[in-house]
Amino acid sequence: MMRSIWIGGLIAPLAAPIAFNVFVFALSVAKDGWVIGTHDWPAGIAAALVFVLPVSYLVTWLLGMPYIYWLQRNFRLSIPTVCTGAACCGAIGTWLIQKLGKNSTLNVETFALGTLFGAILAVCVALTFCWLARVPMSAETK
Repeated sequence: MMRSIWIGGLIAPLAAPIAFNVFVFALSVAKDGWVIGTHDWPAGIAAALVFVLPVSYLVTWLLGMPYIYWLQRNFRLSIPTVCTGAACCGAIGTWLIQKLGKNSTLNVETFALGTLFGAILAVCVALTFCWLARVPMSAETK
């Protein structure tokens, strides 16, 4: 039995800044060692709350939730379809943020890495949503 989609939509976007912090923390520790890598964790949390969390909620509610309701209406709501759509929404959302934040042309490598990272964060949000809303692994039949 599925839980409320609204509850999933309200809580799941919190997964993006958490995943962002875990990734940045792991990268920092791997690069600089435990003592130096853990030095700026409060700044990382602040950056995630200021930049990642608002984008996560915007992309979830402007792109993700309409897609979820469309899937539900067409009896296609499942974990794979939600995650596939989330990866696309995350890539589009990151592309828009990168484009809005820069007046000059984007570096292709920076654009590709940012888009990939946005897609990965969006899949983290999607998996959290699916867990909270108890979305089934396979779609319901009519």
